[in-house]
Amino acid sequence: MKIVKVLGSGGPRCIETFEIAKAAINESGVDAILEKVSNYQEICKFGFITTPALVVEGTIKAMNRVPTKDEVIAWLDE
Repeated sequence: MKIVKVLGSGGPRCIETFEIAKAAINESGVDAILEKVSNYQEICKFGFITTPALVVEGTIKAMNRVPTKDEVIAWLDE
């Protein structure tokens, strides 16, 4: 099971990133857990981050932008 995290304060781009990640997980059929992380201390554990950020299995895949659904699907398949 893969762990996918969306890091951010909950603004519009963070919400959009979360919805795209959710759609990508559903479309890909990958067994994954999707989490929202808005706690600043938790976000800081990943280093200097500008949000929104998308993390797959502990690796930052996108930062300071909203990824496409196709990008997220590709990252899930890695």
